[in-house]
Amino acid sequence: MAAGDLERAFCHFLLKRPDKTRPIIIAGHSQGAILLSRVIATCLQGSDQQHLLVAAYLCGGYFPLDLFGAVITAHHACRSPTDTNCIIAFDTRTPEFKPESLNKIVGKIGLWAHNLYWLLHGRYCARHEGTDDVGKARLQINPGTWTNENGGAHLGASMTSSMARPPRGHVKDEPLVALKGWAAGTKVNFYSVCVREDVEEWWPGCSKHGNLHPIEVQFWFYNIRENVKERLAAWFALQKR
Repeated sequence: MAAGDLERAFCHFLLKRPDKTRPIIIAGHSQGAILLSRVIATCLQGSDQQHLLVAAYLCGGYFPLDLFGAVITAHHACRSPTDTNCIIAFDTRTPEFKPESLNKIVGKIGLWAHNLYWLLHGRYCARHEGTDDVGKARLQINPGTWTNENGGAHLGASMTSSMARPPRGHVKDEPLVALKGWAAGTKVNFYSVCVREDVEEWWPGCSKHGNLHPIEVQFWFYNIRENVKERLAAWFALQKR
């Protein structure tokens, strides 16, 4: 899908939705998350509905921090599980995956993220030079805490997607729950939300060379689902003040 198609669809949604006072939640993954950053900047931001954003979950989006202030001015980086009008992004890895591993992805697609943001947002900064492992800091919000802090809790992975293969004997419709206390070892840096390397002890085969990008929505599914409820409740509470 082209960026322009997505922009037109979202602008149409803002124009035609019956109740223009209802909250807005945005979610996307990978390239979709990158394209949604432009939708936020060009369609939602500056509209009479920009204040209705509860949160944008831009999973696996390589979201550069320098978009804030330069491009994104109406919304901010998530600060807590109940923060609203905010943007959330994360790139899930294990210690096995080194930043320079992006250079080895098929077709070197991993090198294009910053340049893609640069082009989508009107060359808002100096053109990115070099490879992404020495590149700009990215927004990394830990779904275990919904802050940029370490640790937290893992509420379960969803096995209902074709991207996720459940362990032998696991009931597909049931959450796959991490080992007790496992998420306490999650570390956050400017390149990733880095979970423990022993993730395959409870989800065999989920991590290819430490890269959880293909399944990270499924991986954090129940954290995301519960947080949407919590964040919506906080948004509605604010409207009553």
